[in-house]
Amino acid sequence: MGSVEKALEILGVSLNAEYVKLAGVSSKFVSKGPLVGKVDDPPLGKGEWIGDDSGGDLFITPEDGSLISRMAYPADLVRFVNSSVEAFIGTLEKFGTWVIGVEGLMGEGDSVEDVQPHLGELRAAIDVVDPAALSGDENWWSVVVEQIADGMI
Repeated sequence: MGSVEKALEILGVSLNAEYVKLAGVSSKFVSKGPLVGKVDDPPLGKGEWIGDDSGGDLFITPEDGSLISRMAYPADLVRFVNSSVEAFIGTLEKFGTWVIGVEGLMGEGDSVEDVQPHLGELRAAIDVVDPAALSGDENWWSVVVEQIADGMI
């Protein structure tokens, strides 16, 4: 399993068929369809649906090509994900590589506290690809890092 596939698996992300091809991952990561609303019902009335993260849908915004997530709960919560689809795929690659590396360091019986020292490496790797990804506490990737720190991922 490659690093992007590892990231998709850990994060519960599925993509539409076009973006599965773009990401170069297995067809097992093809989404069955939007979780919140319809493909033609993006947040704020605009955008292209590209997949989901098991809790919300991922959209490309037409204004600047950035990627956002819309969750059903709380009602229509919209989070910034990445500056572009390319940055999203690059960040998935860095995240997956980080996960594979940390898994290699972890021993049986290790806990979430043992991951804490490595979170700075993850933040730095994400920042190299897309500094905007972690620029706000409520951004999608910031929440992912927080959930890792809390042992939820």
